[in-house]
Amino acid sequence: MLEKTSTGKKGGFSQTPARVDPAARALLDAMETPGVLLDLKENILYANPAALEELPAATIGAPISFCVRHPALLDALERARQSGKSQRVEVQQSFPNPVWYSINVAPLDLPSAGEVQSAMLVTLQNKTEQRRTEAMRVDFVANASHELRTPLTSLVGFIDTLLGPAADDEEARVRFLTIMQNQAERMSTLIDDLISLSRIELRQHVRPSERVDLSAILHEVSEGLQNQISQAGLTVDLDLPEADVEVSGDRNELYEVFENLLDNAAKYGSGGKKIDVRLTKVSN
Repeated sequence: MLEKTSTGKKGGFSQTPARVDPAARALLDAMETPGVLLDLKENILYANPAALEELPAATIGAPISFCVRHPALLDALERARQSGKSQRVEVQQSFPNPVWYSINVAPLDLPSAGEVQSAMLVTLQNKTEQRRTEAMRVDFVANASHELRTPLTSLVGFIDTLLGPAADDEEARVRFLTIMQNQAERMSTLIDDLISLSRIELRQHVRPSERVDLSAILHEVSEGLQNQISQAGLTVDLDLPEADVEVSGDRNELYEVFENLLDNAAKYGSGGKKIDVRLTKVSN
């Protein structure tokens, strides 16, 4: 069992080994959850191995505030001491890296040399990964909702055209229906991603192996955004190499990147006359 102790004084607090009942030590050592015993002055009496791993600054005799610097914890300790009831609080530490803890403070009486010693047990649960995952899910839903709006706008525009000016134009109807099918397939893919968040999490560090032709994607994106671009009074000038320009990547994700760029150009570039898109193959 590793225990940070020493004799004398250092940093203004006593570092003599605390007298904690061996049974209480054994119980804390058996816990997988980080557990720290405090006296009523909020100084550390004992820290189990899990606590020493989670809080390297945990030192016998030092105030708990040296390890977890947060007013909410101090308030919870005060409430527990005054009420004699357990208190739970969530805190965030920003230094050196953002960390979230769910902390429970429980008053208890410990046997000590034939007497009863009042103490407090502080247990911690590290919620950092859970918080990060929740934030990632929220961001993903927001981004996916934005990505769904663009193809949906395209579909509505093409439907209006087919019901109006192109109602009797067979050639235009076939062309627009093909584009609408592509947009619908993209929406279906995005919805599948919303349903399968776990798949997104698993793939975030996986290097793509698919070969994708960027010229073909740019043609498809340009056609898919035709209505929005026309309504903005703009045209698209595609300057693409004759030969295929293939890269390793995820086709759907690359499509979204180019679609966002053209969509933003149509929304915020209405002062001009055209959107210039140039694809150049650079040799390594």
